[in-house]
Amino acid sequence: MIALILESQEIRKLWPKYNLAQKYKVEEWGVYDYEDRNGYLRFGINIVTKGARPLITFSSKGDAWNFMWEKVRANDLCPKLSGLQIAKGLCFSHQSGTCKGACQGVEKTKKYNKRAQRAIDSFFEAGETVALVGKGRRPNEKSVVLVENGNYLGFGFFDDTENISSFEVARNFIKPSKDNRVVQNIVNSYLANPKGVDLVLFD
Repeated sequence: MIALILESQEIRKLWPKYNLAQKYKVEEWGVYDYEDRNGYLRFGINIVTKGARPLITFSSKGDAWNFMWEKVRANDLCPKLSGLQIAKGLCFSHQSGTCKGACQGVEKTKKYNKRAQRAIDSFFEAGETVALVGKGRRPNEKSVVLVENGNYLGFGFFDDTENISSFEVARNFIKPSKDNRVVQNIVNSYLANPKGVDLVLFD
């Protein structure tokens, strides 16, 4: 994770001569919303293109999918209307009893859209304050990336005998650095799918 953040920041420092690869080739996946012809509020997951306005972005399609599945489960949404299933007819979740039938017009649009809007609202709530702890540069060292209310603050390293018991302790280990869209995508992806890191949540 830190390697990806460092790469992004170093490329930005050398702008514009050496960062053409990031400027044009970094893949971003976004979650989009739209209303279909039946009045249902739907979601789609697609690559971010120039001029597009996604609700939230990630560095991989898989991380965007994981994020949307969490929202589907938390808000009782239809996976088909959330861009997660493409089967014709009823979605698989309706067959198992976890979808209320919006994909077939069984559930009223007003009732369904209220939950879909609640999911969208949750995209923009203050994010978590969390430390993402991973491997360090040496066997007896750990790395930490600090996020406050969903916003990246910086990263650092600490001895594995130390304990991150609070946000203030974690802040002492990091070197504050600037956020950018690519770094935020990386953070969003690791929060949605924390592969190779442990999450330490703070109140």
